[in-house]
Amino acid sequence: MKKITLLLASMIGVSSFSQITMISSDFVSAGDEIITTYDSTSSITVTAAGANQTWDFSSLEDQKRDTAYGIDPTTAPQFAEFPDANVVLEIDLAGLVALSYIKKEATKAEIIGIGYNNTLAQFSNSQQIAQFPMNYNDRYEDYYKFIAKGPASDFDAPAFIDSIRLESRGTQIRHADAYGTAIMPTGSFDVLRTSDTTYDTTITYAKISGSWTVFDSSATIQFRHIYESNHSGVKVSLVSYDVSSGGTLNGRVNWEYVDPASSINENQSFDFSFYPNPAQNKINITSKTQINGYVITDLQGKIIRSNRSSNISSIDVSDLAKGSYVLTLISNEKTSSKLINKQ
Repeated sequence: MKKITLLLASMIGVSSFSQITMISSDFVSAGDEIITTYDSTSSITVTAAGANQTWDFSSLEDQKRDTAYGIDPTTAPQFAEFPDANVVLEIDLAGLVALSYIKKEATKAEIIGIGYNNTLAQFSNSQQIAQFPMNYNDRYEDYYKFIAKGPASDFDAPAFIDSIRLESRGTQIRHADAYGTAIMPTGSFDVLRTSDTTYDTTITYAKISGSWTVFDSSATIQFRHIYESNHSGVKVSLVSYDVSSGGTLNGRVNWEYVDPASSINENQSFDFSFYPNPAQNKINITSKTQINGYVITDLQGKIIRSNRSSNISSIDVSDLAKGSYVLTLISNEKTSSKLINKQ
């Protein structure tokens, strides 16, 4: 019983500082491979909120690795139930393979369904798991509701039970309360920390001898810290852990095994600054590196404009519609990206 309940809960569930912005392209997509691990014996100190923080996670142990995959939803077995999904996160938790059907848009990502063996969780109110763009001090609140139904064997229920139905609803409040540098066993990452509070009520029904009856009910409050990074190798969360009501570590620390040198961190391949931001007519660029090209995309990755020329020092944005875009500068085939806002 606890096994599937924890599985569902887990899915509903970087000496110079850089304040980062999380956008849609930073989140998992089809084709991504994510290596996760955890430390169940860690004694890290939970720090207060604020800017320019340093979190030392360098002592985290790599106790058990699992691999998650972003897959094409049309290849997933329950796609017909969730045709609006555009990416599926396949997670292996201690031998349990579950599929989280996700609808990822320019402004948010949300879970619309979960599949595990013969069990299906269908959301009448999807669960938002990310907001884009997400900056320091941003916050959002989300209400979710789902019903999960399957054979008793999927829930480790007693043999006299035929089937299990979970009816769960809750409210999640997410607040980006800190940013800074996370020092990991593999290196350092710019991160944005969110503080999450989830209020959840779950009623468990058991089908016994053909009749449904209330088997269990629970009401919980969960506090969690999640550290997100726009490093190209991080696709879910770099670090996450539960926090007690007293503000101390509660349980194990989950972390994503990413080598900073294993993939290009496009935001750190070379440095540049620009002004003004927001901009109305023109963006002025300052960099010690010669810029010989740029690409402007919307938050869904669609190319709006591109140009290749030498010694670019300004870009005309007067014809862009109001909103947020990603500016990628090119220098001798190296790239560096930042978020721009058009007034």
